[in-house]
Amino acid sequence: MELFFRPAHAAMNGQLSDHPVAELIPEILEKRLSGSLRLQNEQSQIVLYLENGRIVYAASNVRSLRLVEYVKKRDLLKEDELKKYN
Repeated sequence: MELFFRPAHAAMNGQLSDHPVAELIPEILEKRLSGSLRLQNEQSQIVLYLENGRIVYAASNVRSLRLVEYVKKRDLLKEDELKKYN
């Protein structure tokens, strides 16, 4: 899996073996960085958008990782409430 982080002022990329996500995300949050973090392999892609170390948006081409799918699967909101956000 490849890893790309594009801070607002510079860019970095590499392999997860070089920059484990478990270490990278806390560092990004602690330093209050802004930018996008892209994780991808041959079939899937996840992008986290950050502002001042906070995740403000996330996107994925993997349906089961989308927030609406997560909420539906766990019955966290009623169907009519979900329609407002979809």
